[in-house]
Amino acid sequence: MPFLEPLKLQVRRMAGCCRCHAIGVEIHHIHPEAQGGSDEIDNAAPLCPNCHDWFGANPEKRKHIREMRDWWYEVIQEKYPTEGQSRFEKLNETILKTQHAGKTELDELRKELIQEIRAVRAIQDQELEKLKYVPVSDIPRQANSAISGTITIMGMPETLRKAAEKEQK
Repeated sequence: MPFLEPLKLQVRRMAGCCRCHAIGVEIHHIHPEAQGGSDEIDNAAPLCPNCHDWFGANPEKRKHIREMRDWWYEVIQEKYPTEGQSRFEKLNETILKTQHAGKTELDELRKELIQEIRAVRAIQDQELEKLKYVPVSDIPRQANSAISGTITIMGMPETLRKAAEKEQK
C-alpha cells in the first residue's frame, strides 16, 4: 500500500529533498514495501525526482538516505524555526500545485512563488545579519547557516527564477 496522502503532505511540508535540498519532492520508501517496509513516517524520505531515480532503488543507500533525511530535518528546523518553517511549507505547497495546474492558474501561481521566495530570502538575510552580533565561536555555524540557506527549486523555469531575483532587487 502506498503512503497515504496526508502523510505525503506532511513529509513534503517538512523539507525539500533530503539529498540535494530541492523543493518539489516525491516521498520515497526507504525500506521498500515489497520487502516489508512500512507506510509510516519513519520509513518516508523526501527526494526530488532526480534523486529518487538515482538513489531510490539502491539498497546500499538506505542507511545513507535515512541519515540524510534526519540531518536535513534538523537543519530545516534550525534554519527556519516557526515562521520560516511555515514559509518553507507554503513555498513547497505552491510548487507542488504548479505541477498539476492548468494554464489559467499558472500566472497566479508564479506570482505566489515569487512572493514566497522573497519571504524565504528575507529570512536568509536575517541569518546573514546575525553574523554582525554573534560571538566569535559561533561565526562558522552562523555563516554556514546563512550560506547554505539558499534553496534550489527543482522544476522552476529559469525565467521564473530570474524574475524572482530581479523583483527582489
